[in-house]
Amino acid sequence: MAYRSLTSQEISVLESNQCRCADWALVEVADNFAANDVRNCEFSGRIRIGERVKIKNVGLLCMDGVSCFGNGTELTLLDENGSRSIRIFNKLTSQLTHLQCFWKSDEDFVEAYDAIIDEYVERQKSRVMTIGDGAEISNCGEIRNVQIGECAKINGAHVLENGTVLSCEQAPTSVTWGVIARDFIIAEGAQVTDGAQIERCFVGNSSEVGEQFAATDSVFFANCQMMHGESAALFAGPFSVSHHKSTLLIAASLSMFNAGSGSNQSNHMYKSGPIHYGVVDRGSKFGSDSYMAWPSRIGVFSVVLGKHKSKVNVPDFPFSYLVSEGMYSRVLPGLSLRSLGTYRDVNKWESRDKRAANQKNDIINFGLFNPYTIGQIRRGYKRLARFLDEGDERRELDKNVLISRKPSMTGYELYDLALRIYIGLNAAKCDGADDEWVDLSGMLARRAEIESLTRSVADGSVDSVESLRDALSAIASKYDEANASYATAVAESMLGKEQLDDSDLQQLRDSALRAVDDLKRLVVADAQKEYEGAFRWNFGIDQSDDSRNREFE
Repeated sequence: MAYRSLTSQEISVLESNQCRCADWALVEVADNFAANDVRNCEFSGRIRIGERVKIKNVGLLCMDGVSCFGNGTELTLLDENGSRSIRIFNKLTSQLTHLQCFWKSDEDFVEAYDAIIDEYVERQKSRVMTIGDGAEISNCGEIRNVQIGECAKINGAHVLENGTVLSCEQAPTSVTWGVIARDFIIAEGAQVTDGAQIERCFVGNSSEVGEQFAATDSVFFANCQMMHGESAALFAGPFSVSHHKSTLLIAASLSMFNAGSGSNQSNHMYKSGPIHYGVVDRGSKFGSDSYMAWPSRIGVFSVVLGKHKSKVNVPDFPFSYLVSEGMYSRVLPGLSLRSLGTYRDVNKWESRDKRAANQKNDIINFGLFNPYTIGQIRRGYKRLARFLDEGDERRELDKNVLISRKPSMTGYELYDLALRIYIGLNAAKCDGADDEWVDLSGMLARRAEIESLTRSVADGSVDSVESLRDALSAIASKYDEANASYATAVAESMLGKEQLDDSDLQQLRDSALRAVDDLKRLVVADAQKEYEGAFRWNFGIDQSDDSRNREFE
């Protein structure tokens, strides 16, 4: 967009509207600038104002020197001593963060990736602060070295310093009362509201941070909701939620996650400092007043209950309940597979994706049964089979982590149902490939494809943020084909065949449909527990038993 200097008439209007500036020559505006829409503000430094911009009651809008507007800010993610540090930038995604954070051992890749980020950050460097078309800024304290996107709504922010508020007409961004933000990037469609305090943070598309939530060195990707509590060194992948005042999320990688009230973690043992961190796989939940000692690793769609004071490493037991018993943690394998809440969560995520169609920067695979979750189930299935064959009533998996025979029998049966459903509904007449899969904070891919991508970055074939994002999108576009190939390989292994024929596929589908029916019965039985007598107590309290039952039903 072309900008021009203010006319003398426009300066007169601004000054009559109680606007102040030491040097109006440093302020440039779009051709259709309306001076009457700017009132009671102080400007300092080089500032550009777009069309249809409204500004009123702002203590200071200041551009001071040269800035990258939050781009290139280093965050000490996970390990607070810095071994997993990342840098934020406008086009950051959950996948790009995952690669920065978890692929540190490949020095050639890290060096090349750093150079890519350097180049992108350099492009954002400027001496000019720009307020995009249609933006509205009102009742704010100080806004210093902040790029403000088109249609952004900033109302009542206390301090915004060294950052970028990305925004567009399709996904306007909102920053409201009492917000203090320093060294930040807020993506399109996000809302940072009601006294939130963020420092060295990235807030992703359509995420919400508010209600006095305090965050440092944290990233929140698509559709996260963070209210009341606090976070530090947190890698919150898509759809991570915390709504309670007493909740601390520290030094953890998680996605599609829900934190109960009072849940918290410890990331150091008062020896080497805060170097430890936790990895909580997709779909998991922490119950109210739960506690985890890091380092720990939790499998997909698991539920953590109680206080776990010893380290826990159970990625091979997905869909489990992890229950504390004194200094021990007991694993109840597979129980989440028969919980109605698991299926409710999976169904709600995609329907609650608030991102605009042109702002789906984070790649998300929503399905419950996929090569990543099934990979964990297969490992758990084999481990449970060995345990049950050996006849022990109880076993210590790791120090202070227990598993017992009866829950293991239940888990084995539930894993069997899940495997039958997955292969029966996904196997096809195609070449099978039993590859290892990874979850890049929402995006599922074969490890080999990600390794190939990192080599392309290292050798310069992929040499920009844009081409890296395009390469990830290309991998994601092949998910259905790769998923069918994996399911076919699993089926071939289970049937002991080199290639499936039509009869095999029909047999697998019939088995899957029976497994679906069996699992549905278990889920319905679980749901019916919420309709038992105790749950009726507070219905129709002034009425007869018959009336109370009718009201409940």
